[in-house]
Amino acid sequence: MKLPITLRIYIVGLLQAALSVTAFALSITYAIRQNPELDETTVLRYVANESERALQGAADNAEYAATRIASVASELHVRVRATDTHGTSVVDIPSANVADCPPADAAGIARGPHTLCMVRQIDVPGHGPVRLELARRQFANIVERLILMFVVIFAVGSLLLGRSLAVPLRHMARVARAFGRGQTSARVALRRRDEVGEVAGAFDEMADQVVSMRRNERELLANVSHELRTPLARIRFALELADSAGSESAHWRSDIADDLDELELLIADILSAARMDLDAGQPPNGLSPLRLEDVAVEDVVTKAVSRFRNAHAERTLDVTDNTRGLTVHLDRVQSRRAIDNLLENAHKYTPDPTSAISLNIDVSESSVFIRVIDNGIGISDEDQQKLFRPFFRVDRSRSRTTGGLGLGLLLVRRIAEAHGGTATIESELGRGTTATIEFPLS
Repeated sequence: MKLPITLRIYIVGLLQAALSVTAFALSITYAIRQNPELDETTVLRYVANESERALQGAADNAEYAATRIASVASELHVRVRATDTHGTSVVDIPSANVADCPPADAAGIARGPHTLCMVRQIDVPGHGPVRLELARRQFANIVERLILMFVVIFAVGSLLLGRSLAVPLRHMARVARAFGRGQTSARVALRRRDEVGEVAGAFDEMADQVVSMRRNERELLANVSHELRTPLARIRFALELADSAGSESAHWRSDIADDLDELELLIADILSAARMDLDAGQPPNGLSPLRLEDVAVEDVVTKAVSRFRNAHAERTLDVTDNTRGLTVHLDRVQSRRAIDNLLENAHKYTPDPTSAISLNIDVSESSVFIRVIDNGIGISDEDQQKLFRPFFRVDRSRSRTTGGLGLGLLLVRRIAEAHGGTATIESELGRGTTATIEFPLS
């Protein structure tokens, strides 16, 4: 059975206090042995000797004797009283926090609860027998108080430390359980600049991501439903027109073929998304999502360009290929799909049909760079942070010209990263976009 964290910290604090007290006591014992003047009996004996000499040497000047005794007694925190046989005070040097003395033993030593006393009988000229009584607060008692203070400080500090950790941890546990029960708005919202605050912040970030993923899943269902329903409806309508048009149905059959091509592309995107394992970022079943082979970059680019020009004959596509027959280890199909997606995006988001799109292929010592440049609507800074999220679309209107599931750019990045490369977007709202894929040469 595990103890609560507060109790564990409390126990650790007490153990630390015990160790500290032990070390302190040992150091005090060693200091006393090395310095006899720290021993109370030695101190009292020294003050008694000095007091006796002062009284005997200045018997006719009690004030002078008291001054000499006070200079020694005050420095060593010793109370000194000297009384004659009639009880008349000869010298009285007080000291703070020193109690009265109990009866002394045969050696003239008396020990009270907190005080050590010494009694000595001396002869003082002009006063006769004088009782010299010295008292000093026991050093051991001071040590005991210091030890008790250490224990209390450690105990209270451990308790406060335990509470400072246990309270936020219990709060995080309650929030985690609430989140697990479906309260997706539950957040820790703990503002601390320590490790506990860091864990709380990480939990809130994770919760935000989970909520975002769930929202994306719901959007995916809606998007797939919309994207598949729309071409199917057009196919059904085209078939009805074809039936009524008789020999003039060739035009409608062409529309049906276009809609079927659109459906095929949508399904291909969904399958590619599953194949590239979008969420986990790892190949499913431990298998590589790529079929790598030595491929001429020019061949991949030529096929992508041909496909684009066949689909969008009205759009000008300027191609600059500087690879000069370079061969790279690529997945032929997936690398062409990445270029296809960039070209399609450039076409969709460039409303002016007379505005040309540029496709530039450059090579460095270590990489091949494929850039698609358009002069379209551009992308805001806020949307650029979300471009590579699953199912995110810059145009939320779902028009036929910009339709899609929001998987295109994410597929581009996954394909590039699977090859060990990168995919980046540079854009300015209203000015256009430059999309770049980097494939390593080796």
